[in-house]
Amino acid sequence: MTGRAMLAARRQPPLLAAVLLGLLASFGCDDGRLNNSSAFTRYWEERIAGPTPGTLAPEYSALTLDGDSLRLSELRGQVVLLNAWATWCAPCVREMPALQAVHDRYAEQGLRVIGVSVDWLDDEQIRAFLDERGLSYPVVRDRQHRLEQQFGWSKGIPKTLLIDRDGIVAAYWIGYTDVTSPEIDALIADVLARAPADESVATHGQAR
Repeated sequence: MTGRAMLAARRQPPLLAAVLLGLLASFGCDDGRLNNSSAFTRYWEERIAGPTPGTLAPEYSALTLDGDSLRLSELRGQVVLLNAWATWCAPCVREMPALQAVHDRYAEQGLRVIGVSVDWLDDEQIRAFLDERGLSYPVVRDRQHRLEQQFGWSKGIPKTLLIDRDGIVAAYWIGYTDVTSPEIDALIADVLARAPADESVATHGQAR
């Protein structure tokens, strides 16, 4: 399910419970606070909330596994695909081959795929986990879930966020998402094809 469909579900309260029931199997990585149908609905309504497509992404910074600082504002001029994940989250791990595939396909066109690890494992353990799976896109550490806080999400993974060359939120997805699906692949290609509104942003992004 795409972020767009999730937002549509919120605008149709009578359908919400049915939609949310369908999310449980694909989402999976929550804190287990579900005792009844009302609590279930409230719980997942919170998790559907997120950034508004078409608005400027808030600043976000984190350290990579190599200790380098990464800031969203410094990536203007490039398209950014952020993915919050953890080694213990089965849907997160299922997403990874697709994330690597779009990284390989679109990196030269200006796509930056960035994994955001919320693990408490040390850097070497996470690096080994990535190496075992042949994953080469960069990963930053976020043990305090600051990405979710900055973008107005409550805790729960996986989450994926697409930001255009001007730093504007293009789309987001909650739960397991195959970014190589025809719909999402077409969206990524479309966002990559758009020139930034500010030419100085394009120059800045290419310089990096």
